[in-house]
Amino acid sequence: MSHLRTVCISTTCVLGMVALWSWRIFPIPNSPPGQPMNLTRSLAVIGYMFGFALVGGLLAEALAALYRLAGGQLQPEVAKKTIEQIVSEATEKIHAALGTNLSGLVLYGSQARGETHAHSDINLFVLVRDGTPDQLIGLARVFPSLAKHGVGPPVVMSEEEFGASQDTFALEFLDMAAHRRVLEGKDPFEQFEPRWDGLRMQIERELRTKMLQLYRQWYVSEEKPEALKALLRGSLSSFLTLLRGIVALEKKQVVVIPQEKLIDEIAGERGLDAALWRRFRQVTRGEIKISADDMRSLFRSYLAEVKKLTAYVDKLKV
Repeated sequence: MSHLRTVCISTTCVLGMVALWSWRIFPIPNSPPGQPMNLTRSLAVIGYMFGFALVGGLLAEALAALYRLAGGQLQPEVAKKTIEQIVSEATEKIHAALGTNLSGLVLYGSQARGETHAHSDINLFVLVRDGTPDQLIGLARVFPSLAKHGVGPPVVMSEEEFGASQDTFALEFLDMAAHRRVLEGKDPFEQFEPRWDGLRMQIERELRTKMLQLYRQWYVSEEKPEALKALLRGSLSSFLTLLRGIVALEKKQVVVIPQEKLIDEIAGERGLDAALWRRFRQVTRGEIKISADDMRSLFRSYLAEVKKLTAYVDKLKV
């Protein structure tokens, strides 16, 4: 966004001053021949430049808003560096910030699965020996610079907290364990296996909570196709994580499966429509464009599929 603003302001200022000079739209007081620019003329030039800079800034904001409405995302810094460079830089900075307090650093999520798209963050799990705020202040200071490159806020736990949270965050840890890349230190998920009975309860609770939230947001967004698209984009990854948890629960093991195959896996006997889930995914990734009416219809299908999934889990026996 900062680059866009700079370009718009600079271009507007230059073109505006050229127009003034060429067309004499707003005359600038002349200085006597051979005399340096007088105070009145200087103030006039500065005033015009300030006005054009303001216009350029407003133009940049308008262009950015239109771009976001079209489904884009302004991340110029990310485009300048490869994901590997960003991950490497993040690893170095986190190591420098934590020193010997760093026990393990893990990349998880879409970057670890190799299923990235324009809206993908870089997700990191940081395991530390001492999780007190005084020991983590260095980490808090380096993350604003990493956030500029698409690195999301990290999940940070001490070794003690991680051990005590195995049943509380069974679903989240299961997803991390399925697709992860150890960047430094030990692998906290190497021996992870959830309590399967607790996992079923967590999945059902998460499904029902997210379904209720989705319906509440739909009630105020039905007439706003772009808002519906944003809702779909913001929630689909969570439901796919729950789908992966269901497959793992049925097989009683950590499952490593890409989203495309996951959708095929969960359909069929579970009563879900795989073609619809693929379409949900294509829309969120920007792979296809659909009309406003189609977006409304697709979102209603999304709500119906989520309701089917919740009903299936409710009857699932562990």
